[in-house]
Amino acid sequence: MIKITTCFFLIVVSTQTSANSTHSEAETFNIYRGYTPRGFNEETADGSQQLEESFKRPYIACGIKPNMVFMSEKRAFSSLSKGDLDVDFFRPSTVPPLTPDMLKIPTPSFADQLVVYANRSITINDITELKQYSGVIVKGAWGNSPEVLEKASQYLLNSDKDVESDSISAALMMVNSSRADYAIWGEKVSADLIDNYNLDNVYIVKTIPPIPFQLYSWLSPKQSNYLECLSHEYKKYFPIPR
Repeated sequence: MIKITTCFFLIVVSTQTSANSTHSEAETFNIYRGYTPRGFNEETADGSQQLEESFKRPYIACGIKPNMVFMSEKRAFSSLSKGDLDVDFFRPSTVPPLTPDMLKIPTPSFADQLVVYANRSITINDITELKQYSGVIVKGAWGNSPEVLEKASQYLLNSDKDVESDSISAALMMVNSSRADYAIWGEKVSADLIDNYNLDNVYIVKTIPPIPFQLYSWLSPKQSNYLECLSHEYKKYFPIPR
């Protein structure tokens, strides 16, 4: 009886040790994030923590240790080619993946919208009418990606007349002074901004519904065995609400 009990005790200890070992050896994923969605303020500790924790949840649920990395698009492509990158986390729906063989997680990781601001001297009733006017694209709304800006100009804007801006306030001042007919950005501006810059000649084009802007995650082919689990967990945690 003593021998049987001892044997049983050893089996339990061995099983627990094995389980703990497996848990402690969670695979680390290097996750590239080239875009910061609006609604999160990374300049504060709370904003940064909220952002990072939201990103990590589905990966942790799949037994993955997520490691967010920040780099240029060119370097991300190089890292993926070397096998050092596991996920392209925020890829706009209008932009192809870093490489054609990457695996798309079906649920978007973030859903945003683009808003059209116009000068009061013009009346716009349909999105197709924008092509006859000159516009300002606020680059941040498109993820600061030249590929996205190019794609946007193809189906939305007249690229011969459009200019780019890194500042929503600068873009709206151009519209307000009639140097541009309209501007496009990723959210509604605050009342304070309107008052501070005296933007009396700018209005939101309500006849044009907010333009959907979705971001997706793409998985490296070498991590294909995680696709099913991540696809399942993304449905629980994403898209991240604004």
